[in-house]
Amino acid sequence: MTLVSPEARRDSTTWVTSTPHLQPAGPGGRMPWGTRHARVNTEPWTACGLPAATWKVFWHLPFETTGAQACRGCVDEVLRVRVEGRARG
Repeated sequence: MTLVSPEARRDSTTWVTSTPHLQPAGPGGRMPWGTRHARVNTEPWTACGLPAATWKVFWHLPFETTGAQACRGCVDEVLRVRVEGRARG
C-alpha cells in the first residue's frame, strides 16, 4: 500500500531525507542519525509507510537511493515512482 499523495509521486524531486533522530551536535550543523528515510515534505509518512509526523526533516538533503544508511523500503518506493514517472512522461 502506497501512502504518498499522487501529486508528490509525480514529482520525484520532492523526496527529502527524514529521520527520527539528530546526530550529536557538531561543526557541520543538523545532520540525520541512523537509517535515512525518504519523505515528501508535505506528507506525514515516509516512502516505506512509517508514520513520521514528528521526525526531523532535512530540507537541505535530497534523499539518496545509494548508501548503507538509506532505508531499503524507501529506496524501492522512490525508484518505483521515478520509473513510473519516466514511463508516463
